[in-house]
Amino acid sequence: MSAEAPAPPAAVRGTWPKAVPLLVLAGLLAYCNSFNKALIFDDVAWIVGHPDIGDFARYMSEWSRPVVRLSIQLNYKLGGLNPAGYHALNLGVHVLAALALFGLVRRVVRLPRFAGRYDDHADYLAFAVALLWLVHPLQTQSVTYIIQRCESMMGLFYLFALYAWTRAATGGARAWYAAAVGSFALSAGCKEVAATLPPVLVAFDRVFLAASWREVRGRWPAYLAVLAVWGGVLFPYAHIAFGGGTSAGIGFGLNTATPWTYLLTQSEVILHYLRLSVWPTKQAIDYLDWPIAQSLREVWPAFLAVVALLLVSLVLLYRRPAVGFVAFWFFALLAPTSSVMPIIDPAFEHRMYLSLAAVVIGGVFGAHAVLTARDWPDRKRAVFGFGTLAAAALMLTSLTYARNETYRTQLSALEHAVAARPNNPRNFVSLAAVYLNVGELGRADAAIRKAEPLPGALDLPARQQAPLYALRGNFAESEALYRTLLSRPFHPFTSPVMYKNLTWVRIAMGKPDLAVATVWILVDQQPHAADNQLVLAAAELAAGREPEARAAAAEAARLDPSLPKRAAVEARGLVFAPESSAAPLFKPRALWQAAAACLADGDRDPMMLDTLALAYAANGRFADAAGAARRGVAAAEAKGDTDWVLALKARLKLYEAGNEYGKGK
Repeated sequence: MSAEAPAPPAAVRGTWPKAVPLLVLAGLLAYCNSFNKALIFDDVAWIVGHPDIGDFARYMSEWSRPVVRLSIQLNYKLGGLNPAGYHALNLGVHVLAALALFGLVRRVVRLPRFAGRYDDHADYLAFAVALLWLVHPLQTQSVTYIIQRCESMMGLFYLFALYAWTRAATGGARAWYAAAVGSFALSAGCKEVAATLPPVLVAFDRVFLAASWREVRGRWPAYLAVLAVWGGVLFPYAHIAFGGGTSAGIGFGLNTATPWTYLLTQSEVILHYLRLSVWPTKQAIDYLDWPIAQSLREVWPAFLAVVALLLVSLVLLYRRPAVGFVAFWFFALLAPTSSVMPIIDPAFEHRMYLSLAAVVIGGVFGAHAVLTARDWPDRKRAVFGFGTLAAAALMLTSLTYARNETYRTQLSALEHAVAARPNNPRNFVSLAAVYLNVGELGRADAAIRKAEPLPGALDLPARQQAPLYALRGNFAESEALYRTLLSRPFHPFTSPVMYKNLTWVRIAMGKPDLAVATVWILVDQQPHAADNQLVLAAAELAAGREPEARAAAAEAARLDPSLPKRAAVEARGLVFAPESSAAPLFKPRALWQAAAACLADGDRDPMMLDTLALAYAANGRFADAAGAARRGVAAAEAKGDTDWVLALKARLKLYEAGNEYGKGK
């Protein structure tokens, strides 16, 4: 970057108006197949399975990442749980971030500190940086995996804060300082990594914008506002670091690694990130199996390489500030996750979202320096440069498109994860959970068995072994394992699932009173979750307390009016399904829940009353089944629905004779 560039040809001088529409088009091409991809993994905890997703006030009352929560609520209000809207917003954020990066680079390389060196090429260099960063497959985890919008939204506001600060410091209206501070606050409301912005901003200001430290200090009112926001970011981050977040897998109190062993481990992780930046193959969504280094001896080549890169970055920051800042940017953005604070997941590809920009900037400006140093005619240089850029962008776009396909369903995502990281027990456990949900016990069992001997498996297989026992009808073993698991601390999204499963196990064991006591623990934890109220109604109904069951079912319907009908449809599918697909726990679980759901509808809907009768009969309560069928006949006659009248009367005869309606009946 030190050699003076020759004058560019007239065709490439000045502003290039096509840059912005081409970037938008490139983003659409790279991610056009992302809109129908499933809600997976943590999307369930944040969106599909969150008990307060339908209640704006309660959902927003949780302090963590409020800007992301607001975006999720916007999606939910506009499109419910349809993934298309969530993916559209994610892509929009990513494209806007690329445009912010384009604007930032374009403006910075035209600053006086470069003495006009890049003025005629600014748009094209900025376009190349933004384009390659936009379509790089390493970004797919931040874009196609919906909840990782935490990273991309943080990145968008982070980049805009730098852009706004640049506008303010180079003669723009002072309102740009307010925009920068506000954007920093929004970035902090998306993810804690935004805490790196103040030191990055100071370095950026001194390297590119200010002629001296005196000039930097002259912006003290704006910096004071930045520091005020920074304090708000650091306080909860410090709470997480020093014990408040250990249950969620982060903090100095984590027992899987010490700050030293985590730092050693990150030396190899950082080199892995760099490898993916240059050669993005064998990507993985989960790196839980990454081994924690216990001594320097295990990772000394990687450790020395990263230390050398860091030292070179610091030297360059002093000797060649512009180049040094790019390297400093890379390490600063990774510092919260790739330094000394232990995190249970040593690596995640979305952590490279902004740091990737440093690698791309280095590659683009390095290539530009090489290209302008060659004694070529201007036209040949331009053709070669644009041709190389187009080839690289097309290759990265095709890799991104292919990577998006792995997110088609949770099952496909996990199958690719298992192939990429065959020693990761969590991948196998998650795969087993998906198989369990579709009743494929053999595949679930095989996945569990592959997980059990893997290093670091700990209790992960047990979480799936417990429902596997239940689905095979081994209820006593399942109950004992759930009791053991619930005696240990777990992530807050995990315990409710286990309490719910334990409730069904105890209903199946003929312990309805104990089941009611179990589900009340869950209701006390999440009183506003409609699904919890429905499970309570089912347990009360199994215990023979129909008034209590009806009250809980009515509360479930109040919290989520669509829930009773959905539960009834699920139950009817199980009643009429082939016996091979109805595992020992699936059928009674769905039928009891559907029976409770139908209570919420009163005596108005023949289909709901028919489902209630089917559920009673499937559980051997034929008198109750006959009573529900008679009420169904009355409801159908009141509506003049002769088809339902005939169907319900036929089933009523079966129930009165002590027979269950279903396949072969």
